[in-house]
Amino acid sequence: MTGTIVITGTSGMTGTTVMTGTSGMIGTTVMTGTSGMTGTTVMTGTSGMTGTTAMTGTSGMTGTTVMTGTSGMTGTTVMTGTSDMTGTSVMTGTSGMTETLEMTWILEMTGTSEMKRTSGMTGTSEKTRTSELKTYKY
Repeated sequence: MTGTIVITGTSGMTGTTVMTGTSGMIGTTVMTGTSGMTGTTVMTGTSGMTGTTAMTGTSGMTGTTVMTGTSGMTGTTVMTGTSDMTGTSVMTGTSGMTETLEMTWILEMTGTSEMKRTSGMTGTSEKTRTSELKTYKY
């Protein structure tokens, strides 16, 4: 698909908008629940993508969500101005990122160890030993 798709949210609407089988896309794009209500937005099976991206509701958010350059597509998809939605946002997919974590430690231990011991013994020590040597004749 070549070009730009712009979907602008309308507040206070109740209903369902379904876009199916757009030219150059494989799969179905379903958008359920516009701003001002509790609902689910599901975008499934975009051409060149593997998997499902589910966005379920938006909680109290006002602003712009921009998805640019999806694999296999040329152009920009812009979703603008979702307001006052209650729900849960779930985004599931696979991220092909490789991260290298380097941790370096420098351990330095500096100090002085001193052990001093003074032993003072004063007195008299006497040892008496008696030894007998016996000789036997055979």
